[in-house]
Amino acid sequence: MDLAAELGDLMNRLEFLAGDEEPSIRERFLLSQLRSVGVYIGVLNGAKLSFDAEAEVLFGVAAPQQRYADFDETLERLDSLLPGEGEIGPRLEAYEARFTVPNDKVSAVYEPILAHVREITAFVHYCNHER
Repeated sequence: MDLAAELGDLMNRLEFLAGDEEPSIRERFLLSQLRSVGVYIGVLNGAKLSFDAEAEVLFGVAAPQQRYADFDETLERLDSLLPGEGEIGPRLEAYEARFTVPNDKVSAVYEPILAHVREITAFVHYCNHER
């Protein structure tokens, strides 16, 4: 039996168990989870969903609707805070790059930091499973 058929069987059994009564909170939760799994199986099999539809069906949330104008104040603030001139995107990338540790330097940067953290937290007594 394939996953979609098994899922349908599970949903039918859950609905049968509920009978004519209003489903409990737990039953409604399980049904919504099973519906989400069904949609996800469809996506894995090539079904296309918009971001909004996927968020609604899989997570039960609706993405807020924004207009570009809603971001004007934030963009103006970013523009005033970022160094340099020109488009915000490249300036933000250049700013963030100043704080990025190159891969070949990660050990050299973080090992002394970790050694210091271990030293100052040596007095903490951990449970056996936390070591």
